[in-house]
Amino acid sequence: MWAELAKKTGYFDAVIPLDRKKFMLHPFYRFSKMKEVIALKWHRVIYHSFSHEFGVGLSIIRLVRAHEIIAGPSDNGIDNEFWRNIVKRKINYTPYIDPHQIHELKKNAAFIRTLGAEKFTDAIPELKFLSAPLSMHLPQNYYVIFPGASSPMRKWSEPNFAELCNYIYEKTKLTGIVCGGKGEVKIADNIIAQSKAQLMSVAGKTNLQDLLTILEKSTLTVTNETSCVHMAAAVNVPVICLLGGGHFGRFLPYPHYENRRIPISVYYKMECFNCNWNCKYKPTKFQATPCIENISLKLVIQSVNK
Repeated sequence: MWAELAKKTGYFDAVIPLDRKKFMLHPFYRFSKMKEVIALKWHRVIYHSFSHEFGVGLSIIRLVRAHEIIAGPSDNGIDNEFWRNIVKRKINYTPYIDPHQIHELKKNAAFIRTLGAEKFTDAIPELKFLSAPLSMHLPQNYYVIFPGASSPMRKWSEPNFAELCNYIYEKTKLTGIVCGGKGEVKIADNIIAQSKAQLMSVAGKTNLQDLLTILEKSTLTVTNETSCVHMAAAVNVPVICLLGGGHFGRFLPYPHYENRRIPISVYYKMECFNCNWNCKYKPTKFQATPCIENISLKLVIQSVNK
């Protein structure tokens, strides 16, 4: 899905789609993609990730034919001597990036400056130009909830979302649009079944360009910490993020930027923040971490009222 959006930006001459999960788990898919990438003779490869991993990025770099490979320093220790010995490639690491600039937007800008764009400054991306007419009919005025996440440990509960929708409907009479991928269809149905609000699910029915358009026209978006919060910020609409502590400060909360709406981060502060989602409380397979579970409905409602 990201590949199609990348093509529509017009920023790239070519885009090679890669399903990261299939690349990790399916040998034949991995072999065919490796063959596709290796067949091209690259002049320069820029490995732009601050969390290096051998399973995808470094394993490709190990075999790719290129005159030069440039990478930023990894912030998670995976590019240690052991992995560098396995990769067996000369990698030109960019100069050390200030550790106080922990937010990804600021680190991205610092990385680009090392490539020669000395005056490049960080900013929230602007993706409104990617909005396109929808094939589905939506109400004229609505808000969005995005209740899914990459892991159950990062999901605010379905009953909380249902109660939040009840509150918003009682106050505004707005319809709520429940968004998500194919894996979130059941979550969306559960919330609609538990709520008394007027809700409509488009989970599993949209691509990323559709989602950008839906977000751009929304009155408000409430989401777990997923790509949705960054997409809403990129189309400059009000967005509330239910933020856990795993990567606190790296992706959210956002720095302040003039003339842009900044996502509101709602979180329950704990002493164990920045655990890289290695939660010491060991939640069960389908349980949220305490820093997510303890985000109260009352606290979220306060941000909605703003």
